[in-house]
Amino acid sequence: MCYPINFLNDNTEKNLEQVGRKSLLCVRDTLNMFFNSDSLTIGELLSDSDIDSDILDQIKEEKEENNLSDNDNFSMLSGFLQDDIREQYIERFNQYGLSFDYVELDKDTEQDYFRYQLSYGGPSDEIRFYDNGAIEYVFLDWFCGVGFNVTNDEVFKQLREWFKELDMLDFEQKRSEYSYYEILAEKAESEEDNEEE
Repeated sequence: MCYPINFLNDNTEKNLEQVGRKSLLCVRDTLNMFFNSDSLTIGELLSDSDIDSDILDQIKEEKEENNLSDNDNFSMLSGFLQDDIREQYIERFNQYGLSFDYVELDKDTEQDYFRYQLSYGGPSDEIRFYDNGAIEYVFLDWFCGVGFNVTNDEVFKQLREWFKELDMLDFEQKRSEYSYYEILAEKAESEEDNEEE
């Protein structure tokens, strides 16, 4: 899938897009594993170094007992084991991100958004959810950054739906907690003044 760039403030090496895109694909693969474990092959499950050792042993045992190959699908495993694997991935997802917060509209931000922060420092990455439904993956590295539009990617849509179901993307509730509409009016007035000049 192609991910258009929303913004790019490149680094001196001029490789931030490439590094950011590589990080994006890694995050997408990880989220896909968490949300869509049913689509994994037995080989992919066995190569997951973070899977619980008891579950790993059960997969190996069922693989041998049922003469399964690495290319066989998750669905070839017993129902109990499938449930254990799904539960494990959901537990891991619940521990995956560092924080989930709301970034208020102010004079320096164009839009307010919810941020699912995955890492921080240099580099850091986050997924931003906007009120209009847009989703953006952002990779930041010491005063440089790149944002990719991931709105149409099914995995990021699943992530948005997960947070929606938990009522974590309530823009109106957050906007009511500060002077959002006053700031919005001031920004519009400032833009009008700039256009007149």
